[in-house]
Amino acid sequence: WFSGALRSQIQCCHCGHESNTQDPFLDLSLELRAVGGRVAPDLDGAMTQFCQEEFLDGANKYKCEACGKLRRARKQFLVERPPRHLSVHLKR
Repeated sequence: WFSGALRSQIQCCHCGHESNTQDPFLDLSLELRAVGGRVAPDLDGAMTQFCQEEFLDGANKYKCEACGKLRRARKQFLVERPPRHLSVHLKR
């Protein structure tokens, strides 16, 4: 009833190799105030921010399994299987 599955997707910007991992979750921790000071106006906005893609670069580069090197990559969380009842932790 309360368990769902979250997919973490990372794609290398150099070769396009994609890594997908699926993790179970019981609740989602959503930011009401994102980096840069943007404020999520509602729960839908907080979910959009949570699932928004980000780029791993600079000191935070991704080691691509296909290239074997540190590369710039795109990372995104997706709700693969939503629970029947979603428990949300709002971080301010």
